[in-house]
Amino acid sequence: MKKKYNKDIVNLVKERLKQGKREYGGEIDIHDGRDWNQEALEEILDCCVYVAAKVLEIKEKTDSKINNSGDEVEYKY
Repeated sequence: MKKKYNKDIVNLVKERLKQGKREYGGEIDIHDGRDWNQEALEEILDCCVYVAAKVLEIKEKTDSKINNSGDEVEYKY
């Protein structure tokens, strides 16, 4: 049977909200004057950096294994 992940995703969001409440002393205030579009764009760009860093980390590990074995692999992103 295929695992269903919706509850896991909801739980991750709930945990993130709890963390924000602990770190910032309360729930999110949608009227605090922030430009939510700008905030979202900045977070998405940060995410892109984190994902790219992880891809490079995996690629380095894979490349070192490939170099040691002498096999060649073509990367498709």
